[in-house]
Amino acid sequence: MIRQRKGTRSRDFRTFIHDELGRALHGAGAQDLRTYTFMRYIAAMWSTPGVNHAGPAHRRHHAALVIGADSRQQFDDILKSTEVAAVIDRQERHITAAHAYAVDRTVPGIRMKP
Repeated sequence: MIRQRKGTRSRDFRTFIHDELGRALHGAGAQDLRTYTFMRYIAAMWSTPGVNHAGPAHRRHHAALVIGADSRQQFDDILKSTEVAAVIDRQERHITAAHAYAVDRTVPGIRMKP
């Protein structure tokens, strides 16, 4: 999960996530790479009566990356690659925080109608 730096234009942030960081990770060998960006929180867009959508600022995330790798070593190699290192040097202009979560196993689920 990634947080956008205050003052960064949303368009520049999306371009960084999808075009720069995404391409660098893909070029470094990431498998099943998915990049997502989310709209900033604007109270007027969530006008549900009686429901508070304003979570604390430190829990608002503006992007997510899903990076597949065969092993932890392969993932570490991707992060240490020259392609990713070049982009990481520019991340401070767009990102204030990035949180990583390891997932050991995923199970595909298909819901069938009876």
